[in-house]
Amino acid sequence: MNIEKDFKLILQNRQVSFHEISQRSGIPVRTIEEWYYNDREPSLYKAEKVLIALGYKITIEKEKQ
Repeated sequence: MNIEKDFKLILQNRQVSFHEISQRSGIPVRTIEEWYYNDREPSLYKAEKVLIALGYKITIEKEKQ
């Protein structure tokens, strides 16, 4: 699982504008654009806010050994 790749793929397949994501998440448009266009890495906190705004959630599970 590549979290950065998955996050960028979710942004690529979004059905709303960055402006709409910004309004829903409280994350500035420019910050979202930096992640998308300039391959900047979001903090987990900000990524989660954007994912929630897009209808996703982050789940952490203990790896099965």
